Amino acid sequence: MKKIINLLLMLGVITLLFSVTGQRVLADSPSYDITNVKVASHIQADGNLTIERKITYKFDSSARGVYYRQNLLKNQKLLNPQVEIINQGVTKAIINNSSGSNDTYQLSYKNGYQFKVFHKVKAGNRFTIVYRYKITNAIKNWQDTAELNFKIIGNGWETDLDHVEAEVIFPSKVPILKAWAHGDISGHIQVLPDKGRIIMTADNVAGDTGIEVHAIFPTSVTTDNKNVSNEKRKQFILKQEKQLAEEANQRRKRAGYILIFSIIVSILAIIVSLFVKKQGSKPKKMSALAHSYEIPEVSPIIAQILDKTSKPDTQALMALITELTGKHKLEIREEKVGKIIKKSSYRIFLKDQTALSQQPLLRFLFDEVGNGASFSTYELKKFDDPKELSEKYQAWRNQYYKQAYQRNYFSNKIREKKQNIVALAGILVVINAIIIFLSCMLSIISWQLLVLAISLAILNGISWLVAASRLSIYTEKGAEITNQVRSFKKMLENIGNFKMRDIGELILWEDIMPYAVALGLSEKVLKQLRLEFSESELATSDLVVYQTLYLTNSSSNNFEHSFTSAFNAGSSISSDTGSSGGFSSGSSGGFGGGSGGGAF
Repeated sequence: MKKIINLLLMLGVITLLFSVTGQRVLADSPSYDITNVKVASHIQADGNLTIERKITYKFDSSARGVYYRQNLLKNQKLLNPQVEIINQGVTKAIINNSSGSNDTYQLSYKNGYQFKVFHKVKAGNRFTIVYRYKITNAIKNWQDTAELNFKIIGNGWETDLDHVEAEVIFPSKVPILKAWAHGDISGHIQVLPDKGRIIMTADNVAGDTGIEVHAIFPTSVTTDNKNVSNEKRKQFILKQEKQLAEEANQRRKRAGYILIFSIIVSILAIIVSLFVKKQGSKPKKMSALAHSYEIPEVSPIIAQILDKTSKPDTQALMALITELTGKHKLEIREEKVGKIIKKSSYRIFLKDQTALSQQPLLRFLFDEVGNGASFSTYELKKFDDPKELSEKYQAWRNQYYKQAYQRNYFSNKIREKKQNIVALAGILVVINAIIIFLSCMLSIISWQLLVLAISLAILNGISWLVAASRLSIYTEKGAEITNQVRSFKKMLENIGNFKMRDIGELILWEDIMPYAVALGLSEKVLKQLRLEFSESELATSDLVVYQTLYLTNSSSNNFEHSFTSAFNAGSSISSDTGSSGGFSSGSSGGFGGGSGGGAF
């Protein structure tokens, strides 16, 4: 089982690594989202494009402004630039100058054109920048067709684009119009010859992917175009796009196969989970247990372990320390620390060396934290090696937890099997989630198939958790003693419904109190003791130490929290016929690659 778990975990990690796309991360970059990008590209008779590009930003931090880069070919130019900002419904023209002052822009050229817009941004700001410009020589007239091949949404963005809408608009209807889009194959393209439009939409476009439009149409649309060639190109383009469409369809098929594989695995795993048989003994439910006034035959620490089926915590350690104090092997005194503001601290004195017998943690606290004869909660907080302190505490927890197995209260074999099944449930859910995510990233998936895969993945995880619940780590002996512990705990929880003197005198309650501390019921028991026994009786008993430490919230929090915080401080706790309309991956070699933007 362990080998299977490790193999599945390794496969899950590998799959996750392959699913993550590399994005540029700048440590000091502003935090923002690009919520919408809308582009309208108008085709002119001279083969030029007039562009209107609207980019909407939402900022989570302050920034000086934003930028946009438009890459072009060597024979192309960017002309007639205009920039506007739309903020809270108000449109404002941005001036081009080199001052760098607010609400101005600079346009520079170095292997591409870059707009740098200076606009002071605060966290929570949302606004839209509008860029308008002309691109020359955008269309090429071949002998048999005119061609537009344009990265209309660039692949040089710092962040992903939440929603994109890009249009290519002709002067009038174009009866013979074919167009394809390249990028994230989950996008959509509409080719509307009668309206002379190509419309592309996509959500969650990766910043390094973008959208490329490739269109062919009659040369009569761009009769004034000077960018011409005497070669024929149409059949080459149709063949190229057919090949790209076939590749995209293959990706879609693979995505479907992956999803179907996930469904089959989930069904088989659910069936296998039904054959996990019951093992171990289960203690009775609390509602089925009667009150028990008999002190359990195990120590308070083991009692807590049996009740929670987990390693002991600081409450169990407090039970040990106060129990040893009640037996006069330790002594606890309150003291004030601090030069200006005096705060309560507690000093624990060693009165009997036998208190350290088989207690390496206590020995460490006295010898290393303290001076050998005593240590304080203040010194505990200030100890200079919190990692070592945490390691000693974890070793103490393991020491007692191991005892529960050595005494045959728990079955190690069943525990390992249960842990493996729970881990398997988690791994199956994670792997299914990754498979579903990858399928969605690779292609548009039938929503019915997607819902089925997600439902089965969840049911798969649940079925294995149910299978794990059929396994109990308790042995028959462990379940029997746990029933004793929980019956005793139930009595303590219902204290106040009976006379404590009827159970026994204070000397008996002195023996009971360590269990109350370990089981988290010390304050409730002490309050009832104060109601039924006089102050003079309590003052002469060993219960006085419990009253000091646990009866007031400030003291108990100070005492127990000092240990908890100190121990935790060091823990590491498409169309494939060449016809129009395909949206595929890859590229047809359009200009504008690397265009994109960000913030500064």
